[in-house]
Order: sequence, then structure tokens, then C-alpha cells
Amino acid sequence: MSRFKSEQWTPPAPRAQSPRAQMPGTTLVREAPLPVWTRPTPAPPIQHKRVYHDDTAATSFGFPVALIYLFALFSLGTEFSLALLGVKPYLTWICGPLGMIAAIASGNLFRTWKPGPGRWLILFTLWMLLALPLSYYKTGSLDVMTEYTTRQLPALFLLAALVTSLRQVEWFCRMMAFAGLFLLVMCVKFGGYSDNRFMIPGTSLENPNDFATHLLIAMPFCLLLVLNSGGFLKILGIAGVGGLTLTILRSGSRGALIALLAVIALLFWRLSGAQRASLVAICVVGGGLAVAIFPQVLWERFKTVFSSDPTPQNNAETASDSRTLELAESSSNARWYILKRSLEFTVKNPVFGLGPGNFAVAEAGLAKEQGKRGFWLGTHNSYTQASSEGGIPAFLFFTATVVSAIRANLRIHGLTRKHREFRSIANTALCLTLTLFGFAVNILFSHLAYRYYLPMLAGLTVAFSTLAEREIQAVLTPNRNGNRS
Repeated sequence: MSRFKSEQWTPPAPRAQSPRAQMPGTTLVREAPLPVWTRPTPAPPIQHKRVYHDDTAATSFGFPVALIYLFALFSLGTEFSLALLGVKPYLTWICGPLGMIAAIASGNLFRTWKPGPGRWLILFTLWMLLALPLSYYKTGSLDVMTEYTTRQLPALFLLAALVTSLRQVEWFCRMMAFAGLFLLVMCVKFGGYSDNRFMIPGTSLENPNDFATHLLIAMPFCLLLVLNSGGFLKILGIAGVGGLTLTILRSGSRGALIALLAVIALLFWRLSGAQRASLVAICVVGGGLAVAIFPQVLWERFKTVFSSDPTPQNNAETASDSRTLELAESSSNARWYILKRSLEFTVKNPVFGLGPGNFAVAEAGLAKEQGKRGFWLGTHNSYTQASSEGGIPAFLFFTATVVSAIRANLRIHGLTRKHREFRSIANTALCLTLTLFGFAVNILFSHLAYRYYLPMLAGLTVAFSTLAEREIQAVLTPNRNGNRS
């Protein structure tokens, strides 16, 4: 009896059965089934779903306009253009109204009223407007609120309504970093000293404390450029962080120094073990460099934060150094006096306060009644500025704006810091937290309640938190098949 020998299998044609296997008397030898050669199916990649893609005419036109407006505002572009070219471009006057029209047309203004910093800031503004008719000096309050509502507050609505993607958040953060670098370049051209303190004379940053606050806001955006970029942009970010930090110290602002230390402490807390070691090494090197290049009188001035006696131990100080230390001591005494006055006015006017911008006028009037000379200074504290000029409700609304913005960014950072696919979002949330925290500490020593800083940071937080939360939900929420969408 013949035996059947199977043919070899040749893909992709199926194996043909021999005709002899069908003949009577033949024995069919069953073979093991051949394996099916198929390529393994890869796991579907994680798709980052961008929730907002409002490529409407309003947002497409409005976002670049808002970017130009805020760059011109923060970089002092108009002031430097007038000094360098003799031309005033009026960018803020043109782009501000156009941006607001685009924000209204976009239909996204409702985002500012969602629970969070936008709502608290709007309530603060409404309360200050209610306090206006009862102001100590109504004309002055009207001027302050007109400037605030037309030029400072719009930053909230421009960013909250016109930033519609995380990519645009990145563009805005880079713009802030470039604005900080631009200011460093302008410091080389126009920077000067007043009583051994660095600032930019003849501009809105000629006060060293305001100058340091401005740079302190820009510095974390340069840090974000380091974390989220590579190549040349990373080098620019490193230069920005180092240059801004040293310039902040050179301003001699004690409030900015405390805020800078607070920012470093928060960064140390949020970093991992290896990153903490790197941060300590950078701080040691940077601190040693600052001690080597800055004059001794600057450090003697910083010592007055902890001691009321600013007199240095050596006898080699110049007349200029003596004046610097005397001014530091008198400034400390004046700040304590003004702080007590602002708290006193808060207690006497707990509901509507003195009215927007009226603290200096009221303080001078009270001093005259007591036979003294008024200081004619602001509160040098944004929180007591809000409480003395708008009452306790204004203080609560203002403080809630700051706290809720910090909490929103901390929450985003906590949700994303352990996920590699969200590294860019986590870095952005960290740097926004550092900016807001440094600002919150610094305004304990500066009266900036009516400046655009808080509306800008609150508007950016509203847009960023909305987009980041939707992105996190879209990526990490399991779909019906059990896979992450």
C-alpha cells in the first residue's frame, strides 16, 4: 500500500489535497495545523484630544492681537519705542479695543464667570465700583477705576476668551519670556542707579520695587522656556533666568528678595530628589556670583529685613552707602506706620472702605488733623490696599483671586506631574504656580491691586486650567472598550 507524502505549504496559496488521498485503499496521514503568520497588532497610541479648536474669525484674529497688546504692555514697548525711535506706536490703544471686540464676538467670555479666579476678580471689580460713590475723594476714585477697567482689567477677558488651545498657552508663555529678555536688553541701554539700587529711570519702572516685581513675574516664564524647549530656546531661557534673578537682586528690593526665596522654596518642595540637588547647586553658584559682583552696601540693605540696625561693621562706607542705609531704615519705619494706618482705616470703614485710590489722600488728611505731616504714600501692601480702599469684602475677593489661581495650577500640576505624556502641561502648571506664588508674596510689600498683573495671570489660569482639565479627562478617562482614549 502506498503512503501519502504531503506537499510543502507555500504561502499565501492554501495547501492542495492530493488526489491519491481520495482514492480507495489509501491512508491519509493527518498533519498538525500550520501556524498562521500574522503581524502583532500594536497598542493604539494615546491621542491627545484638543478640546477647544475655535478656529473662528474672532479667535483667529483676536489671539494675535491680544498677544501684541500684552507684549507691548509688559515689555514697555511703547516707552522704549519713544525713547529709541522718537515714535509712539500706540499699540495698546489700538490692540486693546480690537482684542476686546474679538473676545466678545468669540462668545467665550462666560469662562471668566466659572468658579475660580476670574469670578473672584470680577466680584472685586464690581465691589470697588459700588464703593466709588461713597469715596473719600470721588474724582480720584473715578480716575483710578477708569484706568483699571479700561486698560488693566481687559487682560483677564482677552486671555480667558481668546486662548483656545494649549499650543496658544505655550505661545503666550514664550511671549512673556521674550518680554523678560527684551527688558534685560533694555536694562543695558537705559538702566541706571538710584541710591545704589538698579532700575530704569524715566519709565514706569523707575521705582526699584516695581522694577523688581516686574522682573519677578517674567522669571518663571524663562524657566518654562528651559523646561519645555530645546536647543537655542533653552539657552535663551537659561540666560533669562540667570539675568533676571541677578537683576532682581541688584534692584535692592527687600520684598522681591523675600518673594524670590519663597519661589525657590516652593520649587524645592515640588521637585524630586535629584532635581532638588541640582537646584541647591545652582543656588549656591548663583549666590556666590551675586556676592562677588554686587557691592557690600546692597547686602547690608538686605540685612535690614531681619535687623533694625543697618550700620555695617566696617568703617569704609562712602557717603552714598550711608544714604542708602539711612533710606532703608526710614523706609522700614514708614512702611510699618503706613501698614498700621491702612489697618486702622479698614476697621473704621469695614464695608466700602475709603474708595479706590484714596488711602494716600485720607492718610494725609488724618495726619493734618493731628498736626503732623502726611506721607502721601500708598499702602505698600496690596491686601491692605484692597481692605482700606474697598472694605473687608474687597479684601476677601482680592485674596480669593490670588489663592484660587494658585490652587488651580497646583491641582493641574498634581494631576500631571507623574505622567510622561503630560510633561509639558505639568511644567506649565508648575511655572504658573511659581509666578503667582511669588507675586502673592511680593505684593505684601507693594500696592499693585489695580495693575494688570493679577488680571493677566488670572485670565491665563482660567484658560489654561480649562484646557488642561479637558485634555486630562480626554486622555486618562477609559472608553467603553477599556482603553484610554
